[in-house]
Amino acid sequence: MADELIGIDIGGTGIKVAHNDGSTWRLGASDRYLKPSRATLTEALRNALADMGFTRTNSLRVGLCVPGIASHNGSMIELAVNVPGLVGWPFRDLLTSAIGTEPDFFVRSTDAQAAMLDWSYGRKMRGRTLALVIGTGVGLWVLDDGRPLRVTDNSPGHIGQIDVGESHAPIGFDGGRGSLEAYVGAQAIKNSGGISAAFAPKEPATLALARAIRICHAIYRPDTVLLLGGIGIRLANHRAFEEEVRRDLTTLAKPGWKIIYGDDDHHAARGAARLASAETGAQAD
Repeated sequence: MADELIGIDIGGTGIKVAHNDGSTWRLGASDRYLKPSRATLTEALRNALADMGFTRTNSLRVGLCVPGIASHNGSMIELAVNVPGLVGWPFRDLLTSAIGTEPDFFVRSTDAQAAMLDWSYGRKMRGRTLALVIGTGVGLWVLDDGRPLRVTDNSPGHIGQIDVGESHAPIGFDGGRGSLEAYVGAQAIKNSGGISAAFAPKEPATLALARAIRICHAIYRPDTVLLLGGIGIRLANHRAFEEEVRRDLTTLAKPGWKIIYGDDDHHAARGAARLASAETGAQAD
């Protein structure tokens, strides 16, 4: 019998889960939360697992997406401004507490890495694809012909904290003024009246996202820009920012580059499960 796979995507406002028993995917989600405590996270994860009807019947491999800065030994999160309940909580204890049983294996990743893995599964990747995962925060992952580009902290960089602000720019959850997350993260979009209002032509979120993608063209020179995450995939219907990106774009941008969109809120959860299947050793022990 094949190992059971669970992917867990702990976000800034809720948890999404995916389960594969060797043949079938099942999906679940928690209720929304804000600045959750450890107890709130435990309850949310249990509810998400119950939502998809999970009952362990076999060897269990878990992929875990968590936001924040990991400890030196990678066993827990030291800083998570949007999810404070994670801080100081060993990943193995978190999983055992919520699932009710210790997994046989687990691996930790970012939501950007996991979402990109799920989106690219089964696709023959050519050239450089840059994914922006826009939800509570903003994550980045870059693939070159299907292989990850690593620049800093085992990642291609931290695009959510780049300064895209002008005078009187807002302060993001990380404390940085003018950060991309301060303009296009979930709380900023909520405060602006929702996606349609926030990403109307010439609105601050529209201009900030366009500016960020223009910066990405100068640094990474992608063939494809892929938008994922709860907000990112919904921008397929609100494309005013695309015009701003293309207006007087640097000549460093590759000719024929394009913007595409994901279509699934569970990309990261399912990708985390896929990562648990592919990996051979836990990153968070």
